Amino acid sequence: MQITAVVITSLLVAAASAGPTPIEKRETVGKWEYCYKSGWAAQLDCPAGWHCQLFYPAAAQPPSYGQCYPNPTTTPVHE
Repeated sequence: MQITAVVITSLLVAAASAGPTPIEKRETVGKWEYCYKSGWAAQLDCPAGWHCQLFYPAAAQPPSYGQCYPNPTTTPVHE
């Protein structure tokens, strides 16, 4: 019984000291560029002050594409 407790405690200590798994950095695309297309593995990031607007072909279907659009309060549309 004591050996089992030592092994489990050692595993818990090793897992806690390993720290969180780093998140992979995603590519940032330019203003007005596509940030998502159907079939892509992941959505890409838009520049600061912009967001990825997803477009759906029909209700209850996954998005077909996404494009970077300015946030309404931070960037003029004419840029």
